Amino acid sequence: SYDYGKVQIKVDGSTDWVDISSSYTSTGSNIWTNTYFDLSGYAGQSVQIAFYFFATPSSESSGWYIDDVIIEFDTQLSKENDFLTCSFGIPPQTGAASINEVNHTVDIEVESGTDLTALVATFTLSNGATAEVGGVAQTSGTTSNDFTNPVTYTVTAEDGTTVQDWVVTVTIPTGIDEYSLRKINIYPNPFSVKTTIEFSNSSHSNYKLSVFSTSGKKVYEMDNIKSDKFVLNRGILKTGIYIVELRGDKVFENKRIIIK
Repeated sequence: SYDYGKVQIKVDGSTDWVDISSSYTSTGSNIWTNTYFDLSGYAGQSVQIAFYFFATPSSESSGWYIDDVIIEFDTQLSKENDFLTCSFGIPPQTGAASINEVNHTVDIEVESGTDLTALVATFTLSNGATAEVGGVAQTSGTTSNDFTNPVTYTVTAEDGTTVQDWVVTVTIPTGIDEYSLRKINIYPNPFSVKTTIEFSNSSHSNYKLSVFSTSGKKVYEMDNIKSDKFVLNRGILKTGIYIVELRGDKVFENKRIIIK
């Protein structure tokens, strides 16, 4: 017979102690021994853990020293694999990206003349998710891609197994849209208190004005615009450069305003 120690576990409500380790008879050279146990089989249960020591009467020793007992666990890994934001910056992007969470698509318009062959997207994904294009890992704000045709981003959730393809399509305004753009007029620009926006709206259709920061974040919105001229007050907008967009029967390409 010999002295030994072991680690045991008992589920609350049970009287049975179960060994989860072999018997430790020596650490060798009186040094600390690191030992690990898998407790995943007891997940969701309340348990007690015991350190059992047995000693024979024929020998004497200082006992069993135990230190640094740590129970580690992994939180449930997310299965979310969404595109939350996507931008190429303004300019060349003309407005905020349109993200369709149902069809898993991202549509972005950029200025005429933009080279689509090496655009770098700045994006955010679901927490812990990663993205690849054609097997190449994508880094927000760093990795470039050719967006001449739609690009498929394969987004993998934090759990490493839940995968979703997102198609990012970049378009350039047609010549007709550019012609319509020339009819919008903003004065004064730059301005400090207020400015007047004038555009072609002879039918008095309903338009909505959106104001975006240069990062693509919408910071102001004005709805139910039916005249062909209206005033934009600075309000809470800080000094800086913004992009305005008018949407209604037609979409006027975004125009830059400066608040000083």
